[in-house]
Amino acid sequence: MKMFKIFLIVLLFSVLTPIVKGNSDTNRVVNYSFVPNVETYVRLGLKILHINAVNIVITNLDPNFKSSFEKGIDLEGYVSRKEGGYIIHVLKGLTKHELITIISHELIHIKQYETNELIVCPDAIIWQGRDLTALNEWDYESRPWEADAFNNEQVIRKQLKNLR
Repeated sequence: MKMFKIFLIVLLFSVLTPIVKGNSDTNRVVNYSFVPNVETYVRLGLKILHINAVNIVITNLDPNFKSSFEKGIDLEGYVSRKEGGYIIHVLKGLTKHELITIISHELIHIKQYETNELIVCPDAIIWQGRDLTALNEWDYESRPWEADAFNNEQVIRKQLKNLR
């Protein structure tokens, strides 16, 4: 009888533990880009940020989108939120350092989305509860969500640089 109780406790623990957010890697990361190792960087970055239960597809950045983004911005990657997850678009041909910097930055944006600090709607952008829809009033780097991502990306970047 005692063995049965121990077996039952072990079984329940093993079944219920993955349900607790933060206890396991429940992220789904799929790499459709031609960029090697990018899914490893994304997975580790999500772990560093304690983000679980998200779906991420990594794809190549369309060069036509890059040229039509905003004048004066050298776009090497961006993240878009889609129903059911996120798509991270990355430029092919980046150095390891550039790739880690881009992924670190975009993962901060995913954290902003996941914590509802950043809410992007078709006709509005909400940052920390404030409507900041008038983007033409802000330089790209001065937009609060971008400034936050630039300021916090080093937390991830430092740890990703140590990967072999």
